[in-house]
Amino acid sequence: MILSLVTTAATVVFVNKVDDYSKSLASAKLQVSSLQTEVQNAQAAAASQRDLAQETVRRTQGELEQSRQASNQTQQRINELSAQLADATSRLTLQSADLTRVAEALKAAQDGNNKKDETIAMLRTTNDERLKQNVELNTANTDLTSQLQVTERERRFLAEQLQESKRTTDRQASMLQQAGINPKMATIQPTNRINGVIRDRRNIGGVPYASISVGSNDGVTKGTEFKVVDRDSGAFLGVLTVDSVEPTESTGRLSGPRLNDIKPGVEVKTQL
Repeated sequence: MILSLVTTAATVVFVNKVDDYSKSLASAKLQVSSLQTEVQNAQAAAASQRDLAQETVRRTQGELEQSRQASNQTQQRINELSAQLADATSRLTLQSADLTRVAEALKAAQDGNNKKDETIAMLRTTNDERLKQNVELNTANTDLTSQLQVTERERRFLAEQLQESKRTTDRQASMLQQAGINPKMATIQPTNRINGVIRDRRNIGGVPYASISVGSNDGVTKGTEFKVVDRDSGAFLGVLTVDSVEPTESTGRLSGPRLNDIKPGVEVKTQL
């Protein structure tokens, strides 16, 4: 009886333990199955991650290659820009030198312009003076023209008087002849002969003048006329009419056919 009870109890215990073991096994199997599923899922995720990583690596390598190519192109562009910068720097240096030369040339031109301005100012001043002189000369010319007109009127008046005197003389000579008197015998011939030489000659207001070696001490008076003759050939050169008289010298106006031949040393005579 006791053995049965013990056997029964042992059986019960064993059965309970077997049930427990079965439940544990079933639970373990479920855990194993779950773990296998998780392992598969993890393997699948790992494979996906590996594929993604490989794709990322390939894409990154492509991007790196593109970056290297871009870097090479950039470096090449930098080299080209450096060459262009060096060329531009060289041109800038040359242009700076040209600019310096241009500035110097401009300064020289400005100095030349300043000198030209000074010259122009001087020329303007000179021109103003010339214009003033021209006005004065025109005024003097007007005055001289007026004097010439007055002189011409006087000359015509004197010519008329001379003609009248000639006619009067002719009438008187005719009357003397009718009275049986020789007109030549009635003319008083001058007996005072005055001889001298030309000392110098000059032009005064465009009129030729000369001074002679005889004056009031020799009987020269204002208005006395001297015949100017060449000493060697005796040719008649012109007439000197005395305007001013000093004791030993006289000055008068020259007129005649050969004024250019009247020089210091030629003779003057009141009578030929």
